[in-house]
Amino acid sequence: MSSSAKQKPRTKRPPWQDNRVLMAVSLGLAIITWIVFASINSGMEEQLVENVRVNIDLTGTTAEELDLKPFFPSPTGQEEIFVDVIVMAPRYDKPTAENLNAKLEVDRVNRADDYSLAVQVSHAPSTDKSRFEIKNYYVGKVKDRKLVNVAFDYERTLPFELIPVVEGNVDVPEGFYKCELMLSKKFISITGPQQKLGKIAAVTAKIVLDKPLKDTVVFENIEIIPLDAGGNPIQHYLTVEGDVSATLPIWELATLKPMVDFLGAPESYYATPLRYTITPSTVQAALPGASIAADQSYSVGAIDFSSLSPGHNTKTFSAGDLKQVAFLDGTEKFTVWVDMSGLEARAMTLPAANIKLAEPKPDTGTAAATFTAQFREAVQVTVVGTPEILDELTSENLQGEAVLSSDTATGQNNLEVRIRVAETAAEGKAGPHPGCWIYGTYTVTANLTES
Repeated sequence: MSSSAKQKPRTKRPPWQDNRVLMAVSLGLAIITWIVFASINSGMEEQLVENVRVNIDLTGTTAEELDLKPFFPSPTGQEEIFVDVIVMAPRYDKPTAENLNAKLEVDRVNRADDYSLAVQVSHAPSTDKSRFEIKNYYVGKVKDRKLVNVAFDYERTLPFELIPVVEGNVDVPEGFYKCELMLSKKFISITGPQQKLGKIAAVTAKIVLDKPLKDTVVFENIEIIPLDAGGNPIQHYLTVEGDVSATLPIWELATLKPMVDFLGAPESYYATPLRYTITPSTVQAALPGASIAADQSYSVGAIDFSSLSPGHNTKTFSAGDLKQVAFLDGTEKFTVWVDMSGLEARAMTLPAANIKLAEPKPDTGTAAATFTAQFREAVQVTVVGTPEILDELTSENLQGEAVLSSDTATGQNNLEVRIRVAETAAEGKAGPHPGCWIYGTYTVTANLTES
């Protein structure tokens, strides 16, 4: 092509395809975005910082010098106090409880008394104070509550007797009886400020019945209520130590025929019923148990034959000593007449040679083999039986066992002696006489040496 030929003109690009234009537009948009974002977030706003724990520091105060302790009107007498704090902070900043300090102002506490104290809120030491501004606070989620009620006093722990109280008019079904409420503890310890403890006039253990009961029921962790002299509950500042349970026995009604047991009865008296009467002869009562016969015999006590003499014997048993029965007809005692007519009492001598050391009980810790005993004195005893049996007895029918105690030592000792009337059988073996017994209790003097 000749030099004189005309050059082809260049095609002009659209602005949106020019890299320099795109870069300029992007930069402009970024600047605009930053300006908009900064203008939106640079404004201050109120924010709520919740659950800032209030510290109680008594160091160097009069309260510390007087050894006073703070108590709060909570059910336990102790409390962790928290405040919610209102702050002014940038929208993009979110202060937390770690950025704040709160403490109770205790400078004016100078004696044991009840106080309403303010809280002082400040920035935490590591928090930049210019970061946000503290505007306000309120205590325990209650808006406009600025003060904390607190009692400063000496801490004491005192025991109080518990008074059981059953509320509710729930009648047990026919044939059953509701006994008195029984508590697992007779006394309860309460800890708190000395002045509050001094206002306690009584402490009740209360349960509420709201449904019929046919069986004994146990109530766990029952409510303990301290009361003042006017009978008003003292619900604050105090701590009850430990739990208390209660048992409400539900027993069945029965008509009982009182009876007595006999101890140490000769064989012939086991075979032949004794002649005795009891007043009253029947009683209306309630007893534990799933099924009680309509006319059931019930033992009101035991009588030892060693306490029975010829003639008529009178024994008395207190109804109050019987813990597993409730007498509903006003019965207070049982009087027993035991007929021993036709018998005689005869004085006899237990020879010293017929006394030996008894084998000890397992819980005494004293072995008979440890000692050798010398019994130098005979023992005068009373034997009860029919005249025919007594005429046949001699001193050789009497046998004694001296009982060692846990504190027995060598030397002279006064020991209880158990005596029985022995009968020699046809085979030559001696056994208890079936028709007589020793009346009374006896001791013997023994000189003990180590074996």
